Amino acid sequence: MSRFCFSNEEVAMRKSLFTIITGTLLIFGCDVISTDISISYPFDKDKPEEYAISIDDAMTNLDNAITSQTETLVNLKVDKSMYPEGANVTVNTTLSLDNILLFLGGKDATVGISVTVTHSSLPQPLTETQNITFSICDFVKYKTQGVSTTFDFAGVHMEIMNLDTYCPNKVGTAPYLFITHRTTPKPIALSENKQLKSYKSYLNKIQSATLDDLKLTITEPLAGITFGEDTGDGSTNLSMSASLFAQPVDCETNADGSYKQDANGDPICTGIDFSEERNPADFYVDIPKWTATTTYAIDALVEYEGNVYRSLLAGNNNNKPGETPTAWESDVHPYWIGDFANSALTEGGVLKLVYTYDGKSILQKSIKNLDFQIGIKSWYKIKPGSTRPSGILKASVSATFFFSVVPLR
Repeated sequence: MSRFCFSNEEVAMRKSLFTIITGTLLIFGCDVISTDISISYPFDKDKPEEYAISIDDAMTNLDNAITSQTETLVNLKVDKSMYPEGANVTVNTTLSLDNILLFLGGKDATVGISVTVTHSSLPQPLTETQNITFSICDFVKYKTQGVSTTFDFAGVHMEIMNLDTYCPNKVGTAPYLFITHRTTPKPIALSENKQLKSYKSYLNKIQSATLDDLKLTITEPLAGITFGEDTGDGSTNLSMSASLFAQPVDCETNADGSYKQDANGDPICTGIDFSEERNPADFYVDIPKWTATTTYAIDALVEYEGNVYRSLLAGNNNNKPGETPTAWESDVHPYWIGDFANSALTEGGVLKLVYTYDGKSILQKSIKNLDFQIGIKSWYKIKPGSTRPSGILKASVSATFFFSVVPLR
């Protein structure tokens, strides 16, 4: 005899409930039960991934910028009074980074400038060298005549700082150079991994994605440079700092679904490179440009004049970013993951990443796309007395990724 007695109604109810639960598990069980996937990067341990920051390339690009953008200053300094009135004077040489480094300490320096003169009274063009004295304060003196204190070329941006307070009397804190260098982003195609390849078409099945133990281990160090985000205020003549950014990207595929590769064997991925300022460029396709005719919800992101803003209002309409602080939060960094902490640039040393407040969530958004890229921007502060920086900082990249996914049928 059973120890428990149930009425017919209770038995029917229990059978009905069991049937419902069983059916639900059969129908949805594969969708509600998640599994974890752990991925080590690089995928092939015998083929280490490397990231390089070439200071040599940065200084070469900076030389190109200075050479082309100091022509106005040199033209203004050339003595044209020694030539026939109306003569055409062409400047053949301008200034270089080495010249500006020499000017930084406040000392005047003489530079040989080649000029070519043509005039109807001359039997042939006359080319000669004028020895012209330059000063760092010339950049202030001739500023209203089109001389610039900023220089840009191919991913490098430089500005001569402290000029307005130091010139014209050359008193106070001496000017210094502040240089921004953006390197080519490195694509990481997690969807090439055999455990994740099928999920590229089912990104909604990826419930969470995290990164653990991201390491940049120095394989080729730099000498004579102090490194770290706080070094810009230090006493060293030459300091460097760097930050890490991430963006999800789409990569080109072959007919069989594999990724097309460039000459270096890296996937060919689309994405706009980083801008000159601290904010990277607007490479998230879902961040629209601000328009006066669009009404934005609270927390909506927009791009305006190269900067990203977050809406502080519901029904945000016709409030121009940058001019209405009650409507838009400025200085938004939707791609900036973190800064590399102070470190000695020695072989085997690890560049430790200090995340920004939103850094981990920004990184997660990129990782969940499976295909993303990381990019490093570095800053250099060069004070008077410093020599021209050189070298290539190389570091191996390694990381472990954790995914919580819904198994695919």
